[in-house]
This record gives sequence, structure tokens and C-alpha cells, in this order.
Amino acid sequence: MPDQKLAPFVGQKYVSIETFKKNGQGVKTPVWFVLHDNAFYVYTEADSWKVKRIRNNARVRVAPCGVRG
Repeated sequence: MPDQKLAPFVGQKYVSIETFKKNGQGVKTPVWFVLHDNAFYVYTEADSWKVKRIRNNARVRVAPCGVRG
């Protein structure tokens, strides 16, 4: 059974990951994910913009969503 904080994500296929630009503006991106052993796993290319933004600012918001966000 997943951690209670992860309960809203059970049965979902996509999450919206909001990363933040240097100016503080949020950018929401839907991504496929999997929950396993109370952890989120997401795959994306290392040179993607969301990864670049996370490297600059580790603040991230995550919410359940559909394929279109």
C-alpha cells in the first residue's frame, strides 16, 4: 500500500510536473510515471527543458493529470 501522500496518484498514468524558470514562472508538463515502493519514477531525456529547469531550481510541484495535462 502506498504512502498516504501518494494515494491521489494510485491508478493514474500521468502527472503534471511543474518546474520553475529562473524568473519564477512555473511550467507544467504532463509526464508518464510509475509508483513503485513508495517512490515516483519518471523518465525524460537529460537535456530536456524540464531537467534544465530542475537543475537551476529544485522546486517542483507534482499533481495527477491526464495525458494533456
